[in-house]
Amino acid sequence: MKNSAVKVAVDYKASNELVVLHEPLVKRIAYHLMSRLPASVQADDLIQAGMIGLIEA
Repeated sequence: MKNSAVKVAVDYKASNELVVLHEPLVKRIAYHLMSRLPASVQADDLIQAGMIGLIEA
C-alpha cells in the first residue's frame, strides 16, 4: 500500500472509533432535547441528525 492509502485507512479507523465512542453522548443529548421539543419530533430523528453532525465534524 502507498503511504496515502495507509493514512486514509488509519484516518477512517480513527474517525470510526470516535463516532462509536461519542454515540452515547449523542443519544443522551437527543433524549434531553426531547423534553423541550414538540411531541411531533421523534428521538430517532434527533439521534440521526446528531450522528450525521458527529460524522461530519
